[in-house]
Amino acid sequence: MVEGTLDQVQRLAEQLSPQDQARLLAALALRMAQVMNSIPPSATVTPQESAEAWEKFLRLGEALTASDMPGSETLTEAVLAMRR
Repeated sequence: MVEGTLDQVQRLAEQLSPQDQARLLAALALRMAQVMNSIPPSATVTPQESAEAWEKFLRLGEALTASDMPGSETLTEAVLAMRR
């Protein structure tokens, strides 16, 4: 949908009574449910795969921590300093 059209629809919805806005919302929710049900399910991740991914993530974090130079700024410290 074109951004201008979305803006127009939002302005029109604001002009509706609360009851009509609720009916519109119900109709949109039904439409979204139909769309979501028509999409094939994505690949599922097993709990074992999830646990293995977290273990790898934590191992990589520990390796990065071990490779830090003493006295050097961490990435978190650098990001926080940039935000100030």
